[in-house]
Amino acid sequence: MDYALGLATLETALADADQNTQRDIALYKAQLSENLHEEARYGDTEQLRANRYQIVDKLNPLAIRLTGVSFTDLCLGLGIRPLPGNGKPESTIQWPSQAKPLTHSSEAEPNTAWVTLTFQGPAENRSIAWRSTILGERITPFSMPYNDSVLPTVIKALDAVQWPDHPHDGPTFTDDEQVLLASFGLWSNGQVPSQSYKTVGQALYNALGVEGQAALMAARNDGIAYRHPTNYVLRFPADAVQVAALPWEAIADQGQPVLLTRGHNIDSCQRYLQSVRALPPPLEHDQQIRILALSPQYQIPDDVRAQERTARLGVWEQLRDSGRVLFEEITPVTTHAISDYLRRSDRQPDIVHYFGHGIYRNGQGYLVFDDGDGGRELVGAERLTAMFGETRLMVIYACQSAMVTQEGGLLSGVAPALSMVSGAIVAMQLTTRISAATRFAEVFYEELLGRNCSLQAAVATGRQTLFFEEQDGVSWFVPTLYIRSNEAKSIYLV
Repeated sequence: MDYALGLATLETALADADQNTQRDIALYKAQLSENLHEEARYGDTEQLRANRYQIVDKLNPLAIRLTGVSFTDLCLGLGIRPLPGNGKPESTIQWPSQAKPLTHSSEAEPNTAWVTLTFQGPAENRSIAWRSTILGERITPFSMPYNDSVLPTVIKALDAVQWPDHPHDGPTFTDDEQVLLASFGLWSNGQVPSQSYKTVGQALYNALGVEGQAALMAARNDGIAYRHPTNYVLRFPADAVQVAALPWEAIADQGQPVLLTRGHNIDSCQRYLQSVRALPPPLEHDQQIRILALSPQYQIPDDVRAQERTARLGVWEQLRDSGRVLFEEITPVTTHAISDYLRRSDRQPDIVHYFGHGIYRNGQGYLVFDDGDGGRELVGAERLTAMFGETRLMVIYACQSAMVTQEGGLLSGVAPALSMVSGAIVAMQLTTRISAATRFAEVFYEELLGRNCSLQAAVATGRQTLFFEEQDGVSWFVPTLYIRSNEAKSIYLV
């Protein structure tokens, strides 16, 4: 970051500033110059970086007031330029009318920052509207990293490496698909490289453009300086299916995942769908959380089902013994059994936990239930919403349960459709390894119910655990969080 450039550019706008603003900028300029002098003399340290970020944070709103651009952006060369004729400065970033820095509001917790990215505009001219305390409000251009004909093959490639015995198991690729993937760096030595998520993540980062990358950098630096997690809220319009199909959780800068570089301050990424329906309020502290586990038998080996059950019960039974949780299980899972359970129960379950198979076929997402005769029944999103419309949280450990395609539309996937009637959905956007699903469930429930963390924090911790514990690190970005709300805030069950 070129601080000298930022200070020089800011100087050009000081003529019209009041005396207090001029005094403040002079003070922060002196502090920043001293900081940079110490860095040059003694080398950079964590304390110097923290102090520097604090100074930049104080300069950001002053720069926005004078130029319409944050000081961070000025340092990145996204400065003001004179307009022909009147000589007035104009920002090189497109801002909405009456843009102004945002102040902290009730939607943001003291130790958590919120950055909202709203994708807008027609497909051929997409843009992102950014909104946060540190960024204010801004609009940056966005270009799809993969076009409509390429994206399905890229998603298929990411899905392939989820198979433990890839390339011997899982999806196969035609010669044309192999050539296509090779052109994007996603095919080598006769297979999809295990670290392909980094390549796709970098493509997502590049698609933000210089201005979008600068916005992301400013948000990340703010979190580092003040040691707080950042929640990235992604909002998609109904026609932005291809944008929503991208694995945003894997976005990476220079090969480093953006969400996984913070130690205890784990950044989170969640997808919000606009809805006028309010979220149910948190339960009272003395209310028991009711969990309904759905454990279909169709093509689930006994040892796999036992492994999954052991992982979640290790947490659930401790919570039951303390009086906080009450859980029941249906197996085999038939629509008849679920109908009877819901009809006879005096209260809807707060959490529905599903562990089984998921399928995305012909533009429609399905969960696989038992048919009562040893076979299967495919239950689509529309039927599922009729069953579990008042559930606070659905946790779906099923392959491709969060997948969407242009053919079916944004609400054709199980997770997006259910999130329009349920409070929140944790689901899988690709094929899911058994080991990854069971470990994620264990960590997720311990954080959410045992430690009473927010839903966002519990999902983020689960992702970080998978990234750290898996040798090839390919499963961590697969869990996806959908939330039905117009307001960005931390979601608690209790």
